[in-house]
Amino acid sequence: EKFVSLVEKSDSGIIGSTIQAKQDKILPLLLHPSFSVRSAAITTVQRIINHRLIIPFQAVPYLMALEVDQQLSDRAHFILSSIHDKGNFVLNRLSEGVRQSFAFLSSVPELKTEEQRIGSEAIARIYQLIRSVKSHRNTFLSSLIKTLDCSKSEETDLPFSRYVCEIAAFIPYTTTDEPISIVHVIDKIISIKGEASLNIMKE
Repeated sequence: EKFVSLVEKSDSGIIGSTIQAKQDKILPLLLHPSFSVRSAAITTVQRIINHRLIIPFQAVPYLMALEVDQQLSDRAHFILSSIHDKGNFVLNRLSEGVRQSFAFLSSVPELKTEEQRIGSEAIARIYQLIRSVKSHRNTFLSSLIKTLDCSKSEETDLPFSRYVCEIAAFIPYTTTDEPISIVHVIDKIISIKGEASLNIMKE
């Protein structure tokens, strides 16, 4: 029995090492253009996470993005919820998740036509996971708005900025401090950007 146990542990270690080495190829399949591939991928990823073969932190942005797929959103949300119960993984990878969701919506024709509405509903649903704690709410909203302050290219960033603003507008706020915290973050971004712009103009 001890020998069998050792063999099982050894096999588990080998499988875990193999999956961790291949996770960079497995996780992107969650956002594959083909629905059948996405469906198979989420089943695989759920089993991998359940068996603790990868760190859930790695899967969070992909699962957040998959929330916009209405056929798989419930499964993605269930996995995200279980991950969130174990730590602040959702909060820590929010910016990546929002960008991933935008890229995913833009790449899948059947989702692209309603990307603003679908994206707003998906992120609002994720927001409900963390809204019970004020500090988590503030971190979530601050991280969401700060994605607007990561522009690399004006040409490609305008659609994404519109996407983020749409999400912020349709989050189901229940307290006054929520929209106020967004205004505060926007004010800080504008003041920093405005000062930089003035310095450029003076030069």
